[in-house]
Amino acid sequence: MVECQEEKTFVLLKKLFHMTGYLSMQKMSRVGIKQGQAWVLFALHRFGELSQKELAQKVHITPPSMTVAVKKMEEMGLVKKEIDEKDKRIIRICITEQGEKVVKRSMCITDEIDQILLEDMTEEEKQEFHALLHRAMRSVEKNSNMKEHNHMFFSHHGETI
Repeated sequence: MVECQEEKTFVLLKKLFHMTGYLSMQKMSRVGIKQGQAWVLFALHRFGELSQKELAQKVHITPPSMTVAVKKMEEMGLVKKEIDEKDKRIIRICITEQGEKVVKRSMCITDEIDQILLEDMTEEEKQEFHALLHRAMRSVEKNSNMKEHNHMFFSHHGETI
């Protein structure tokens, strides 16, 4: 019989990712959007108007998936398309005033999730946990082709979201 071993870090992180993803999905539904739509809005909020191709690259989805997402979000009044002033062949995706309101509410949700994640930790443990997560991310970056990946997940309070 094999003895139970302590769970692997990867398994724990995967479980935590799944749990927080589910929590995020539940909470984002309160503002009427899905998680993926929130990331699109966060990218537009941070980087300003982008072409559909640039936006797809920022949020790491395929251009066809972005086409579907933008169409749905345009119907919801969260984004709009505008022709590029310098190059009329390029269509830029812009966040609307309604989209900005949703971003603000979504950022409050990320704050709520942070509070839930860290509620049983002391201030010192929170800082240490944060530092350890950053160190782990650097290790993964160093050993993969994902150097640009986590840069999509930008900050609204100085930390990565």
